[in-house]
Amino acid sequence: MLIDAKGEAEWSMHSDRVEFSVEIEDVPIGFYPLKVGGIEVGIIETIEMHDGEIFGHIKFRDPETHGREHLDFEPRGEKIEVLQGESIILEVDFPLE
Repeated sequence: MLIDAKGEAEWSMHSDRVEFSVEIEDVPIGFYPLKVGGIEVGIIETIEMHDGEIFGHIKFRDPETHGREHLDFEPRGEKIEVLQGESIILEVDFPLE
């Protein structure tokens, strides 16, 4: 695990949509597979921001909309993992609610 790596996962449900997002920071610039329940659901690309911080995120939504991946999986109650190559750099057991 990268010592300085940080991340956040959020899930929200509204009357007309469901959203799930994952952010990572303080990792090298690159591409990071995101797994939910052991299944790869997307790739997080990190970039260097104007202030020099490294940041990346991926957003999912149902129903799908521009700028969001289709949320066709259930993250609640699952293990969320961000990988660098074959190594898990961030993980959390996502709550049911």
